[in-house]
Amino acid sequence: MALAVPSRTAEAWLDAELHRLRVEHPTAHEVGRRLVGVRIPLLVAFGAAVATAVDVTIGSTNDMPTFVAAGHVLASGHPWSALADPSVQVGPLTLLVVELAGLLAAIVGVSAAIGATAALGALSTYAALHVARDTRPLAGRAAVLRDVGVGTTVVLGPVAVAALFGQLAELLVALVLVAAGQLAVRGRDGAAGAIVGLSVALKLWGVLGLPVLLLAARPRALAVRAAAFVAVVGFAFLPFFAAGDMNSFAFRWTVNPDTPLGLLDAGADFGWPFRVAQGVLALAVGVALARRPYAEPWMVVGGAIAVRLLTDPACYPYYGAALVCCLLVGLWPDLVDRWAWFWPVSLAVSIALTVGDYLAIHTLRGLPRDLLLVGALVWLFRTSGSAARDR
Repeated sequence: MALAVPSRTAEAWLDAELHRLRVEHPTAHEVGRRLVGVRIPLLVAFGAAVATAVDVTIGSTNDMPTFVAAGHVLASGHPWSALADPSVQVGPLTLLVVELAGLLAAIVGVSAAIGATAALGALSTYAALHVARDTRPLAGRAAVLRDVGVGTTVVLGPVAVAALFGQLAELLVALVLVAAGQLAVRGRDGAAGAIVGLSVALKLWGVLGLPVLLLAARPRALAVRAAAFVAVVGFAFLPFFAAGDMNSFAFRWTVNPDTPLGLLDAGADFGWPFRVAQGVLALAVGVALARRPYAEPWMVVGGAIAVRLLTDPACYPYYGAALVCCLLVGLWPDLVDRWAWFWPVSLAVSIALTVGDYLAIHTLRGLPRDLLLVGALVWLFRTSGSAARDR
C-alpha cells in the first residue's frame, strides 16, 4: 500500500503545529517561547567563556582581567577609586556586573574573567533578541526564524569578536541604546532617558546615543527624558568625581595606520579632546537621523556608531561589532518576515551573515572599510527618509 504524501508544505505544517500548541497548550507554548530567549544566551555564555579562557591563557589582547581588578576595588572599602586606573575605559555599571559575575564564577570554580565574559555575552545576546522582537513583532514560524537567526549571528559574530578583547560591554551599549529609543517611541519618556543614562554607566561612549531621545518627542517629553538621563548619569559618576580618584579621561590611544588619521600621523597618540570632537560630529549625525520622517532607533544608533568608526584613529575590531549588532536587529526581523515562506533561505542567509560579519570585523581595514561606512551612512539617511513600504 502506498504511503500517503502530505499535501502541506513543511512551512505550513510548522505554522499549524505552532498554532495548535498555542491554542491547546498555552502554558507550554509560553514556556517554549521564553526558552528560545534563554537557551541562546546560555550557549553564548559557554562559548564566550571558552573564547576567554583561550585568549587569557595564550594572548595579551584581552582587557577583562583589568576590569576584574577594578571590579574588586569597587567591592572593597575604597569603591570610589575603582576608576583610578586610566586604562579602565568602562563605567561603574560594567564593573558591577563584572564583580557580581566573578563572585558566581568562584562558586562554580572558574576564573572571574571567564565568568564576567560569559555573563556579559549572555546579556548582550538576550538584549539583541529583545530588541529584535520589539523592532518587528512576529508570530509563528517567522518569530522562531527571527530569534534563531539573530541569536546565532550575534553569538558567532559580534560576541565572539568582542569576547576575545574582553569588550562585550561595547555590544551591550549599542543594544541598550536601541532599546531606549524603542521606549521613547512608545512614549515611556522617563524609562528612555534613564536607560540612555545606564548606557553611559556601561561605557562613556553611550552618550552618543542621546539623539534617540528626540524620537517622537514633544517639549514635555524631552524635559522628562533629559531629567531622567541626568539623574542616572549623576548617580553613577558623581561619587567618583567627588570622593574618589577618577582618571578615565587621562587615557591616551595610539593612532592606527589603517585609519584615515593614520595616513597623516600613524603611531602618534591622542586623548579625550579628540574624543570630544569626534563625539560632537557623531551626535550631529545622530540628531539629523532622528529628525528624519521614518527614522527608527536602530538607524539613529547605527548612524552615530558609523561616524564614530569612520573618524576613530584607533578603530579596534570590536568597535565594528557594535554596528553589526545594530544593523542585524534592525534588518533581520524584516527580512525574515518577507522570506519566512522559504525557511532554508532564511537560515542560509543567517549563516552567511555570521561568516560575513565575523570576517568584516576582523579583516576589513583601511579604504574598503571607510567606503563601506560612508555607504552605510548614505543608506541610513535614504532609508530613514522613506516609508517601509517604499524601501
